[in-house]
Amino acid sequence: MPQAYTLNLHHRGHRTNLIDNWSFETDMTTDWADANWEVAALTDGFAKFGRYSAHFSDATFDGDEYFRTDLITGVVASAEYTASMWLKKTTCTGTGIMILQWYTIADAAISQVVLAFDTGTHDWKKYSITATAPATAAKAIVYAFEFTGVTVGTAFEAYIDGVILAATMSAGLAYTGDLTYHAQGWKRSSHAVGGYWAGSFTLSNDTLSKAELDDFYNNMLGCRLVETCYGMVSWEGLIWTMDYHQRGSTFRRTLDKSMFHNAVAIIFSNDEGGRVVTGISTNADSAAEYGTCTLYEPYGGANLAAAQARRDSLYYSHAWPRSREVGTLTIGKGDPPSDDYIAVTVAGYWQALNFEYHINTVEENTPNEILTTLLGENQFVTEGSLETNADVVRIDCYPTPMQVGDAIAKVIGFGDSAGDVWQGGVYADRKFHYGQASTSWSYQYRDGRLLDRAGQDVVFPLLNAGFLMFNASAPTGGQPPGTSTAWDDPRYRYVEEVEFVAPDEILLRFGQSEQPLIIRRRVESKLYSTGGLWYE
Repeated sequence: MPQAYTLNLHHRGHRTNLIDNWSFETDMTTDWADANWEVAALTDGFAKFGRYSAHFSDATFDGDEYFRTDLITGVVASAEYTASMWLKKTTCTGTGIMILQWYTIADAAISQVVLAFDTGTHDWKKYSITATAPATAAKAIVYAFEFTGVTVGTAFEAYIDGVILAATMSAGLAYTGDLTYHAQGWKRSSHAVGGYWAGSFTLSNDTLSKAELDDFYNNMLGCRLVETCYGMVSWEGLIWTMDYHQRGSTFRRTLDKSMFHNAVAIIFSNDEGGRVVTGISTNADSAAEYGTCTLYEPYGGANLAAAQARRDSLYYSHAWPRSREVGTLTIGKGDPPSDDYIAVTVAGYWQALNFEYHINTVEENTPNEILTTLLGENQFVTEGSLETNADVVRIDCYPTPMQVGDAIAKVIGFGDSAGDVWQGGVYADRKFHYGQASTSWSYQYRDGRLLDRAGQDVVFPLLNAGFLMFNASAPTGGQPPGTSTAWDDPRYRYVEEVEFVAPDEILLRFGQSEQPLIIRRRVESKLYSTGGLWYE
């Protein structure tokens, strides 16, 4: 039976936190209000994100304490929002609550959603409320802590960090267009550590007019590209780089940090050798359109004034992914070529994890806890399934901040104390999944075909990296004596990367020093009239 895939382009999509001062790195008064606490101050003693958290304590809790945001603007009526925060309670009798309160454009209260905290004390824990904004809502207030449920007259102490109010990311983003027919040379890959990784295709004046190429180049950077097969998401990413070749010149727009960063901070050392970080300069308009892409740059030998000047220079010159001319300009050698085309690079959403940094040392904890913390900082990717790994690991982001994706890769690379391989990546609907690599084979290579355990041919677009392949044609014996898993059997190979080359080829890669296994399938027909590319 024929198998089809399609490539659909959607508008950009990322979570925009409506609370600017969400991790209290400079103060806890900007965007916030509190009342009636004995102690309400920043502390670097405990922090879930960055260096500081908001610290509250009261020797005799009165019952009228609270900590809340100011009125938050930018709420869209009837849209779904998630309010979340991290709370650490070190002294508490009772519970306390979190509140999401909706308001009209005229600041009139409409309704509220309430979530009770766990009873007593606990370490850092994430609390989350998801609700649809009322039809008349235009503003909101998040009560990160309200006294209801705490025993009056008792001692209380808690820490709050990472407060977010953002529209819930949806898989059903606004539709832009079908690219299946136009995307020439489509290929893309998945990695065992990373998930959906990278893709590429070319748009040319074979199928698009000059005006259509111009429109794509000027407006589609950062848009979401989704490949589907049999109605399922088989790969997705965002338009990352476009090189527009036209009449002897090449122009580039990209989200790569070498040419684009709309939030910048500089790291330098003070006279005592300690790390100093300037405040972050952010272009809010650019961040709202493309997401916040942060750059922390070390700048040795600087004082504060020099570091701030360097920050502002980088910020102003790279805050927007503007078009820049690259490559060779042909002059004086006859007419330039008339064929215009755009070479498009698509990045899986793992790359967007590195838009952000983790800037403080993460204390020793399980991989699951650290991954939850790191993912909680990201505006594109959300947590999917995390298989339990009970080992304790540690990543150190001091004095040099670490990009979130790089930090997650380190956590995955720890594996476990039994020596097992673990894998993780960003897959369909921008969900991150983490788990131990299988110790039994999932697919077999036999007579030039890749088959599943039932002996059926694999559907190429639905195949992802991170599996053991049994080579039925291998001229080797069985598992050596004294070994315990299929990983020790020379007939089995761990597939670290899968590349699908449309319409009829896959490349399986097993390691950097090994040659890939190339499997091709004969193309019977190409039916473009339905927007799908068919192969069997």
